Amino acid sequence: NPSYNDLACQPEYRLSECRFDGDDHLCPSKFNLFDNIFDELVDRCLSKFRYINFRKTDEENISERRSMLLQRIVEHRNNSTSNGLHLRSIIIENLMILIKKHPPPDKTRFVDWRHDILTNGVTIASSRSFYDAFQVTISMFYEAYLSLLLVHLEKYQFFDAYLFLANNHDELMQAYLSKLWIDSLKASLESIGMTTMNLDVINISLVFGLRLPCAATEYEKIRNIRKK
Repeated sequence: NPSYNDLACQPEYRLSECRFDGDDHLCPSKFNLFDNIFDELVDRCLSKFRYINFRKTDEENISERRSMLLQRIVEHRNNSTSNGLHLRSIIIENLMILIKKHPPPDKTRFVDWRHDILTNGVTIASSRSFYDAFQVTISMFYEAYLSLLLVHLEKYQFFDAYLFLANNHDELMQAYLSKLWIDSLKASLESIGMTTMNLDVINISLVFGLRLPCAATEYEKIRNIRKK
């Protein structure tokens, strides 16, 4: 089957997260390609962010934000990690959901992975073997969807909301906030915009200090209602 989506959903190639148990690296799939290159893909995707409309006093926070997000996202789960509060796991899970539910909007890209391995100039130039070419090809597919998801999480304050609830030591409040976070993410991904999928630079308006997902959007709706 030439479909990228079908390839990514096959058990031996689907995205899965490895767990660290002491010095042991435990992976549910023998083909742990994605886990091996996940950090690199996240770094590439975050480098596409261009923050706009922020306050002058927030410039220092902007410069630190990318490295902070990278560190949080790539952190592996271990045996002491809470099942509900692990960003890497959440991202991988929802990335697979996006791939299953939303085919690429560009009908000329990510159509036939076999054809791309043999004809893509970048892939051919950077590969020494068929396995290398396969790795580059599927990585480009994952990167496009990962970029789409990370932009969505940043644009709609999911990262800031996650950091707030993860640092909240009130267990009851953390449980409520976690449910709100997950429910909001699921609802928002149903209508996710696919236009940023193929962009190399993505503008994102950033407001610091927000603690709930989609807070800026909801505030804008309330402000528009008040104007009427």
